[in-house]
Amino acid sequence: MLGTFVVVLAVFAVLGQVFDHPIYLTVIGVPFALLAAVIVMGRLAERAAYRGIEGQTGAAGAALGALRRGWFRDEQPVAVEASRPQDPTSAAMVFRAVGRPGVVLVSEGPIGRATKLVESERKRVQRVLPNVAVHVVRVGTGEDEVPVRKAHRQA
Repeated sequence: MLGTFVVVLAVFAVLGQVFDHPIYLTVIGVPFALLAAVIVMGRLAERAAYRGIEGQTGAAGAALGALRRGWFRDEQPVAVEASRPQDPTSAAMVFRAVGRPGVVLVSEGPIGRATKLVESERKRVQRVLPNVAVHVVRVGTGEDEVPVRKAHRQA
C-alpha cells in the first residue's frame, strides 16, 4: 500500500515538474495516492477473506454475498444433502441466485451428491420457469470447477 501511495504521488510530482507546477500537482496528487492505496488495501482484504473461507462448508454461499445490484440470492442453501449429519464437511449444497441473465445454481461439496442435487434443482426451476435460462456453476478446486474467489464473477 505504501509503495502504491509513493508511486502515484511521484507520478504527480513528475507531472508537476513537466508542466512547471510542482507544488500544485503534488498537492492534487495526495488524494489520488490515498485513493490508490485504499483500493490496493481493499483488494488485499478481499483476497485474504476468500482464502479464509476456501474449503469450508458454505463458502459458495458466502461468495455469492459479493454479487452486485440486480441479483437476488437466498441466504440459506436451496438444497442440502449430508451423508453423515454429525459431519457437516461432507454436505453437498446448492445455492441459488436470480438476476437478468437467468437463474444461477451454485453447487459445492462431494461431486456425486452435488451433481445429483443441482440436477434435481435445475429440473425444479425449469418446471416453474420454463423460458428462463438456468446456469450451473460448480465451486471447488478441481478440474471444471470455479475457485471460491471467482464464484460471484461466474454468476
